[in-house]
Amino acid sequence: MTTDHDDFSTEETYRTLSAAAVLSLVLGLLSPGLFLWPLLVVLPCLAIATALIALHRISVADAAGRGLALAGLGLGVMCLSSWGGYKLAYDTRLHAQAAPTAELMLKLLGEGDKQNAFLLSKNAKDRPAVAEYFLQPEATRQADAEQAATGSDGSPPQAAPSTPDADLVQFLERPEIQQLIEIGPFESIKRVSSGSIYSSSNRRATLSQTYEVRPEQGPTRRYMITLDRTSVGSAPPVWRVIGVGLDEG
Repeated sequence: MTTDHDDFSTEETYRTLSAAAVLSLVLGLLSPGLFLWPLLVVLPCLAIATALIALHRISVADAAGRGLALAGLGLGVMCLSSWGGYKLAYDTRLHAQAAPTAELMLKLLGEGDKQNAFLLSKNAKDRPAVAEYFLQPEATRQADAEQAATGSDGSPPQAAPSTPDADLVQFLERPEIQQLIEIGPFESIKRVSSGSIYSSSNRRATLSQTYEVRPEQGPTRRYMITLDRTSVGSAPPVWRVIGVGLDEG
């Protein structure tokens, strides 16, 4: 004797919801956070990986949750591709903004304009004061430096304050700077590659670029220029050169 209850107990099966599918959807929903904090790029990557694992397990075990896994996969792919396009456009814009400062410094060094080239190594806060300092006659600057180097009683202080003139001397002592001055003027200055962006925020960014310098006489050389962007208050950001190196690659 059989009953309807016995038929259902032998034929009816239940499909278990895949935990990986649920997790992939949650990670996919959290993925837009990478636009606020780039380190969260791990979220869409995990969403994609978890979704693929879930789809494989669902197909093998006939579990439920295929739609959730596909949604998590779609969200992860969409956020990751959108972020990649945004980052490419942002990096391109940063390099375009920094290039004029690097090109101008190379041009000034080639022309022997040491003071103005040195100014391009100063940040947004210090550059106006240093520029104003160099407008003073050299005799006045030297007298001020001598006065600052002695105490009120005529004895030397414990630490003599640095002056823009002293900083300029240190700047010109760098081998790459000396070389650029010696081989100038330049027939052409051309950016040949845009390097890494080491750090970036709304107010600060650091990156490197490689330039090909062709002197009017002598062989063409390549230099890697490292630049830093800073801003003061509501003023527009200012780029400065913080490193010059001969690219022998």
